[in-house]
This record gives sequence, structure tokens and C-alpha cells, in this order.
Amino acid sequence: VFVLFDPSKLDAGVELRSLFQQLKGHESKLRMVLNKADQCEPQELMRVYGSLFWSLSNLIQTTEPPRVYVSSFWNKPYRTGQNRELFDEEKADLMYDLLEVVPLQCLDKRVTAVMRRALDVQI
Repeated sequence: VFVLFDPSKLDAGVELRSLFQQLKGHESKLRMVLNKADQCEPQELMRVYGSLFWSLSNLIQTTEPPRVYVSSFWNKPYRTGQNRELFDEEKADLMYDLLEVVPLQCLDKRVTAVMRRALDVQI
């Protein structure tokens, strides 16, 4: 489940709170994306990122904070050239997460479920 945030609209309103309540227990399936990050200057981007993390901390009750991917996900060149390397690395990390990590998590959950069933059969 992708949750995209816009740097100019970080409002954690009722809808977002409701979404996270419905997805409680499935936090590992969430992918947080701060999109359009190239519209921010570096200092403003740090403020936006911090504000987003603060908002998420009130919504997601996990011991580990969620990973937030920061980039601009479109096929156009970035507006500012200052964070180009960061944005490219974040895109690569997200693609790796989707193509490598998520399938392994699904496989791990299946193996765990089979093991639980086998233990239930033994008992």
C-alpha cells in the first residue's frame, strides 16, 4: 500500500487517521512516499521531512518508524539539481524494496503459516 505525501499538503486529517486505523496490524505492507521533493530547497525539505515524521508518529503505533522514500516520481527532470543523487538513490531503494524485499516477506509469511499449521497438526 503506497501512501503518497505532497510537500505542500502534509495535513494528517481525519481521512489519513481512518486509513491507518483500518490498516492497523499491516504496517509492514505500507510504503510511505514523499513525492515532489524536488520542489523544495534542501533546508525546506528537511523541515517537511521532519513534519511528516512527526505526523506519522501520531498515526502509526510501531516500535520502528516507517521508512519514508523521498524523491519526485515522474518522468520529468528534477526542478532543482541539489538533491539529484539522493532522489535517484531513493528511487532505487524503493524499486529494490518492491522487487526484492516484498516478495521475500510474502514467502516468509507463507513459511511461517505452514509451520504453524504443522505444529497445530502435531498437537
